[in-house]
Amino acid sequence: MKELSGGELTKARLALMSRVRSNFLIFDEPTNHLDQKAKDALFKAIEEYPGAVILVSHEKDFYDGLVDRELRF
Repeated sequence: MKELSGGELTKARLALMSRVRSNFLIFDEPTNHLDQKAKDALFKAIEEYPGAVILVSHEKDFYDGLVDRELRF
């Protein structure tokens, strides 16, 4: 794992996370280091996730249309 790039590491962590059942997810800047294909896959996965999600992101283009509520700080 220590030889992976930032994007590869993020993809590996997301893959590991998908193997654990949960009803609540928290993402802190999940699109950092991801290419567009990976961002599209992440968007779809969050969109289809049946539980609650808290998403922290500065990338409005990513989360626009995905969230029910937006809090700006």
